[in-house]
Amino acid sequence: MNKTKKFISAEAVGIGHPDKIADKISDVVADYLIEKADNKQEARTAIETLISGDDIIVRGEFKAESEANKNLDKKEYWKSLYWNLKNEIIDKVFKPLRDKKCYNFNIKLSEQSEDIAQAVDKENQEIGAGDQGIVYGYATNESENFLPIAFNIATRILQEVEERIRNKTLLNAGYDMKSQVILEKTKDNYKVHTVILSVQHSKNYDEFEFKTKLSELIKKAAKVFLPNINYDFNILINSSGQFIKGGAEADAGVTGRKLMVDTYGTIAHHGGGAFSGKDFTKVDRSGAYIARYIAKNLVKAQLVDKAEVQLTWAIGKPTPLSININTFKTNKVPVNLLIRSVRKFAPLKVKDIIEKFNKQEIKFSAITNYGHFNNQNTPWEQTDIANKMKRYVLAQLKKRKK
Repeated sequence: MNKTKKFISAEAVGIGHPDKIADKISDVVADYLIEKADNKQEARTAIETLISGDDIIVRGEFKAESEANKNLDKKEYWKSLYWNLKNEIIDKVFKPLRDKKCYNFNIKLSEQSEDIAQAVDKENQEIGAGDQGIVYGYATNESENFLPIAFNIATRILQEVEERIRNKTLLNAGYDMKSQVILEKTKDNYKVHTVILSVQHSKNYDEFEFKTKLSELIKKAAKVFLPNINYDFNILINSSGQFIKGGAEADAGVTGRKLMVDTYGTIAHHGGGAFSGKDFTKVDRSGAYIARYIAKNLVKAQLVDKAEVQLTWAIGKPTPLSININTFKTNKVPVNLLIRSVRKFAPLKVKDIIEKFNKQEIKFSAITNYGHFNNQNTPWEQTDIANKMKRYVLAQLKKRKK
């Protein structure tokens, strides 16, 4: 009897994809507002961007008081803010894309709602969640960075292509690109079934040479995560035909429209809230980051082979209302002990999460692309509580046996 084949799929997008341009703009604006605030810990941002054709529209709310702006009247302040943000966006977003196009900027921000502000900043210094929400974090032991192999390959392919564009060894390529990887689950590991890659290109290009180089990059990227790779897999490059028009010229881009690309490439759940443009009081962002931190530490502690951590929040409340852990039947110890170890060692209060994350200066715009959990230097990628969790759980098991 033939068993049904099991396939795992993941996708990624490049830095020139219109949705990621919108995400980047929102993060650049958030970075700027937080950096200019006298008290960075009290700065608040919730920025949304729409980019389409020649138009860039930035909207949102913020709270970031600055001594330097107190002497300006409101009209002068908003005028100064507009030009500063416009220059920041051009320098941080479009220059790296080598995009010299002229855009119509429409930037209008308002001050954070008093209702939201009073829910977040309590008189007793306890910080409440900036919104209600459900967030997920995921980790697996199938790769060194605790991310799914399919997502790793999809992401690595685009990073390889981008590097070749920058060093001019892949000519006539543009930064708008998208990859998709389909792996077939085998008895011991995975085998590559299909890789789909779309890369923007100039009108006059050598199609055969272009696709040959991309095929080589695909195989090189896949081999990093599957050393014993099979090379008999399907490769589809620009399967719809030509891909000349890209970026916002071809498709509108909106902040938060690539949620699965920001996390685990469809392998795990996503709560639905976007990350980009938001400060750490927004648990859509910080809650998802701490959920990833918890999942990764559980896997690092070898208490599970994979874990998906779900946290639920209510606006104004300092801690999650519930914690759920799905181990996909890979847990070595009872799940209730895993949850107890999380409550004991993981920072769960919004205030504690922010303090942990702010121990090193985080630039949101530096982590916009290629997944928010792909930079191993960020604080939520640390595995500093894994040993504590393991010792605690083993001690609790020992007590139960007595």
